[in-house]
Order: sequence, then C-alpha cells, then structure tokens
Amino acid sequence: MSALFPVVLVGTFIACTLADTQNANSVRPAEGAGSCEAKGIQRVVGMEENIPRRPNHHLLLQVGKNLTSVHQVALPDHVRVSTFFWNVHWECSMAAGGASKACKQKIGKRFVELAQEAGASIAASIELADSASSPASLVNFGLSGWTQVDGPCKGDNNGDSAALAFAPGWRVEKSGGGCLRDDWDTRAMAVALVVPPSVVKNCPLLCFLVVHAPHTAITKGSDLVHSVCGDAAEHCTVAMGDWNTPADGVGRLWADLVGGAPPVMVQPNERTCCFPESDHYGVFDHVATNIDGARHDHDVVHPYQHVEDFPLKQHRAVSSHFLLPSANPAERTTVVQTF
Repeated sequence: MSALFPVVLVGTFIACTLADTQNANSVRPAEGAGSCEAKGIQRVVGMEENIPRRPNHHLLLQVGKNLTSVHQVALPDHVRVSTFFWNVHWECSMAAGGASKACKQKIGKRFVELAQEAGASIAASIELADSASSPASLVNFGLSGWTQVDGPCKGDNNGDSAALAFAPGWRVEKSGGGCLRDDWDTRAMAVALVVPPSVVKNCPLLCFLVVHAPHTAITKGSDLVHSVCGDAAEHCTVAMGDWNTPADGVGRLWADLVGGAPPVMVQPNERTCCFPESDHYGVFDHVATNIDGARHDHDVVHPYQHVEDFPLKQHRAVSSHFLLPSANPAERTTVVQTF
C-alpha cells in the first residue's frame, strides 16, 4: 500500500474522493462515493480510502461563496523499508575476554534504543545471546509487541546465534533458524517468510534473513531457506547481517544460501569491523536484496557502543533504509482547498 506524502493546508479545506470533478458545479458535500468531507485548519491530509482514477488538474471551483481550488497530490510508487542490524560479539553477551558482567544488559538496551531511533521495522541481532547458541529476547530488552525469529546454531565450537525481529504490522507466516556450516567455522542464520504492511510489486510475501556468514564458505542453510520461503526466495529476499566480506563478495555467499536472482543492491560498503580498530579491519556488515527495482536510500553506521564495558570485540551497528517498488502504480488523490 502506497503512502501519501503529507500536505499541510492552512485554512479550512475539503478532502474529496470524487467520482467525477470535471463538472465543477456538481461538487458539494455529500455522503457516499464522490463525497467531500470538511476538515479542520492546519491539518495534515492523510491517506483517503477512495482514490479517484480520473485526472483533475488545477481546477478552480465556486462552492457557495468560497473560492475553492482542486489540486492533486501524487502518491509515491515505493514502499520504504528501514532495517537495523548489529553483531555485538559473543564476548559481551558471555562476559568473556574481559567484558564486564553488565555488558550484555547495556548492549541489549542500546540495541533497542538505536533500532527505535532509526525507525526500524526489521531488526537483526548477532551474538546477542543468553548462551552460545541461544539468542537473547529482543522483546525483553524493549521491542514490545515485536515478533522474534530465533536462529540458534549448536556447533562443535560452542555454536553461534542470530535473531530477526519484526515490528507490529509485519506478519510472520513461517520461520526457521540454524547453522551455515557443520565444522569449526559454522555461523548462525535465521529466516522468515513475512507479509509486509504494504504490498511490494510482484512480492506479496517477502523472505527475510539475518546472516552471520562463515569466514570460509556457506555449505548449509539453503534447504532451510527454501523450505521456509519457497518461491519468494527466488526474487523477493532481503538478507542482512555480518557477511565477513566486502559488498562485492556478497553475491558468492548469496548464491550458496539463497540462490535465485542475485542481489541488485548491497549496502553499505564501509568499514564496520571492529573494536578496537587498532587490531581489526573489515567491511563486513550489509543488507542485500534481489527484489527488482529496489533503490538504496541511506545508511547510518553507528559508533561503537559501551566500550567502557571492555568488549573484546564489537562491530559497528548499521541502520539501513531502502525503497521497494509498490504493488500499485503511483496514483493521485484530489484535495479541495477552500479559502
């Protein structure tokens, strides 16, 4: 569902959904289809349920003794998606490697604060965990009303964890989680088939993943992705997380895990790894999608957080915003302003 750009009209105005405004003399407040509803002053015009289909450009109408202008407001042809993802590293969660016992609680709370500040509707955590292979509850940290999908990975090397969370309005139809390898280099992933609040062109269902890619190669997980997402994996997938590679290496990992159409967008492509930067370097954290027509909007790569609690290692959190094509072409709604 497309969203209407807000328009502030000063003075009394009438928001119309007219079946036909070609005949100016026919415009009058009435009930039912083709009616106009009087609104208060300085109010933002919101989405109207009935969208007129006929073009009506710059009409001037005489309603009673008031001069009235009718103009059109374009609806955008995209659906905005805002994501937040962060590999906090397991040392903070487990109070290991010198990290304080307070590190996990502080980072969990900060995770929620940053996600909310970003206006994110999808959040993904990596190694924010209750145990080596058990993701912590993001709801308990403050994402009240969200739906979480866990990605536990029990491995020979103590395992790994990841989780996805969806804001109210996003409906999870099916989900799963697991490992991306069977050996020492295994890492976690979670996958969900979701119904978005606004329908995306050619993608009534979206496939979302959080990925903590191995340092070697992905050899497991593809069957799970296709079991959960089915045909949506082929061209309606969004995957985010720590890919352990710059943006130009994501396509190789994508082919092994998701298959289908390759990514058309991989963002951001800047240094996100790791604290302390004197010891680490990596351009690792990205969101990628194979949805045709996806357009990058902007990213925020956040500073390291709560370093006073001595996390042995930490990635920079990322807020990434992008646009997906709407299922409905741009439409126009008619606004009648009375002076």
